[in-house]
Amino acid sequence: KPNFDTKIISDTQVSTFDSQFEVRFSPLEKVTALPGDIVGINLLWRVLGPINKDYLESIHLLDHEGKSWAQRDTYPLDGFRPTSTWRLNEEIDDKIGLLIQDNIPVGVYKIEMSLSYNDVRAPIVVKENATPLDRLNLGTLVIRPTSYSKPIRMLKKIDAQFSDEITLLW
Repeated sequence: KPNFDTKIISDTQVSTFDSQFEVRFSPLEKVTALPGDIVGINLLWRVLGPINKDYLESIHLLDHEGKSWAQRDTYPLDGFRPTSTWRLNEEIDDKIGLLIQDNIPVGVYKIEMSLSYNDVRAPIVVKENATPLDRLNLGTLVIRPTSYSKPIRMLKKIDAQFSDEITLLW
């Protein structure tokens, strides 16, 4: 069964998938975002052996109970470079944007990635520190509250005539 073997090199985590390719990334450590933001995720893939299938990347934003608050499913490079087109020793710089929905509660979330075959949506097993998982942990994201300005209080009523067509009333 295919799996990831994971190790840390400096600030970069390297995970190898079934001797076919490896993915490098800098784990996100308490990156902050607001509802409505797009969080950037950078993955650097390197081909180690022949790949004859197209793998789908799924990025998940999960709360502490495992509930998914955002998910993005795409083939590498937004579908422009399916894994079956990758060549030996090629490096693929994959940038993914994950949209944070407006209705997400404030809190700390995990960002995880899973891979699945083109024709089968079952996740590929990830092996991180000898523990089998179905997702690779990319780090944590802190959702901050959106701050709103206090309304301006008018001290007196405004009734200004700017032209025959424009009048400011308050």
